[in-house]
Amino acid sequence: MSSLVCQLAVLVHCVPLGAGEFRGSFDLPGAEAVCTGDGLDVMSVLDAVERLVDSSLVAPLESKGVGRFSVLETVRPFGARQLAECGVLETWQERHAQHFVGLVDRVGPACETQHQFGAVEAVSLEYGNIRAALTWLFEREEADRLGPMVLTLGPFWDVSGARDDAAFWCTRALGSIADEPSVLRARLLALRAESRFQIGEFHGGYEDADLAWKMGLAVGDAWAAGRGSAAHTTIFGTIDLGAWRAHSGPRVIACTVTRATAFPWPDYRPGA
Repeated sequence: MSSLVCQLAVLVHCVPLGAGEFRGSFDLPGAEAVCTGDGLDVMSVLDAVERLVDSSLVAPLESKGVGRFSVLETVRPFGARQLAECGVLETWQERHAQHFVGLVDRVGPACETQHQFGAVEAVSLEYGNIRAALTWLFEREEADRLGPMVLTLGPFWDVSGARDDAAFWCTRALGSIADEPSVLRARLLALRAESRFQIGEFHGGYEDADLAWKMGLAVGDAWAAGRGSAAHTTIFGTIDLGAWRAHSGPRVIACTVTRATAFPWPDYRPGA
């Protein structure tokens, strides 16, 4: 593969289009992971980055001692067109997505452990890339990878406070998987219930929590049932329940009674 194509691959797919307040950037290990292979070695990628910096198309950044690079936004669409004309655009997009699916799998769960500070920082640095990977999977209807990736990002969204993103991507993931009881669906509903509560969508959060709890019981998943039940408890402990019942009618009261009497585990009760 030519040096030009290698440079364009680095230009386009190690620095995706920014989303919202996030702007894409990349580090050298990420560039190497995405761009090596098919005749390209590490030295070819490093040479491509150096040439792009010398041409002022890529600018070095310094982020808390970690060397990263940014790309001129006006240049990236040109690189994408050139890769498309070479017939390798989807190849690089898939490589980019796969790399960041792997990163989330490795780092995401640590966001709710004693290593959360380093993990949250690592995910935050790559969040523009991660959102690009999520978008790619959604547009390709890769439900088998999108759903688990969204679920694994749950601890990061929880700790970082990015609840709008959590609710948004849970909705996309739920719409992409089969509308039938499953562990993945129950857990995504529980995560969305928590996120909706945090952004003030109490009715939607309640409905998701109720579905997550019931589906978790149906499929034998204690995680989803417990998180759904906990979301119920949190909502009831925060809102004006009397006013909400008056507004919502007897359906909410009936759900509450059913939930209180049907929980199957004697050693676990909502709010315990």
